[in-house]
Amino acid sequence: MAGLTTAGPCPPKAMCTVVGGGQLHHWVAKTWVEQPKTTGTVVVVQIVNTVLGTTRFSTIQENVPSAFVPPLTNAAGTKIAKTTYVRRGTTLTATLTYPTPRLFFDETFRIQGDYLLRGTSGSRCVIGANQTWDMLAEPQPSWGYGTKWDLSEDFDPSDPLGWNHGFNEGSADSNPVGMDDLIDLLPDDNPSMPHSVVKSCSYENLVAPYVLKPESNWRVVARTSVIYEGNDIDRRS
Repeated sequence: MAGLTTAGPCPPKAMCTVVGGGQLHHWVAKTWVEQPKTTGTVVVVQIVNTVLGTTRFSTIQENVPSAFVPPLTNAAGTKIAKTTYVRRGTTLTATLTYPTPRLFFDETFRIQGDYLLRGTSGSRCVIGANQTWDMLAEPQPSWGYGTKWDLSEDFDPSDPLGWNHGFNEGSADSNPVGMDDLIDLLPDDNPSMPHSVVKSCSYENLVAPYVLKPESNWRVVARTSVIYEGNDIDRRS
C-alpha cells in the first residue's frame, strides 16, 4: 500500500517510521577452548629494495607450535577473511581485511505513516503510507580514525595484524545499524523516496541474532618488521 497522496496540509512534524537497516560485523578477539594456550610469535618482515624500488614480504616464526595453522592473510601479513552470504537469491563472497568491519544491508526497508514529499512540481502529503523500497547495493563507508566510521574500537594495538581476531569464523560480533546511518551511503536518486523523507522519520531495526563460538587454534601473535636493502643499506625497524 503506497498511501494516500494529498495536496492538503501536512502534520507539522513527520509521523512516520522506517523499519530496516543492516548489520555491522566486527573483527573481535577470539576466545579459546583451552587455557593456557601456547603463545608463539610470527614476524612478518617487509623487505624494501631501495635500488629496484620493490617490496617483498617474508615471515619468521618464533616458538610457534608445529600444529599451528596460519590464517589467511594478504601479502603484508594482515589477516583476511572470506565470508559467504546470500542476497536476493544469489550467493556472494566478501573478502574482509582486519580491522575493517563489514556492513551487510537488508534487502529492503519500509516506511509507514505520514510525511511531506517535496518535488519540482511542489509539495504534497503522503498519508498512511506502508511502502517497501529496495536496497540494491551495499556501499561500504570510508573507514578511518576520528571520523563517523571510526576504526579506533576495532583496531587492537596488541594484535596489529589481527591474527588473534576472528570475523565470521565463529567469533565475530555484529551490531544493528539503522537507516539513519545507512541512508547517506546510498544514492539519493529516487524522487518518490528522497533521503530527506527517510531522515524525517523515526527508526526501528530488525535485529538478527548472532552466536559467538570459541576458537580451538593456537594463540599466536603476529607483528611486523621492515628491512631496507640496496646500496649497502641494511636497516631494520
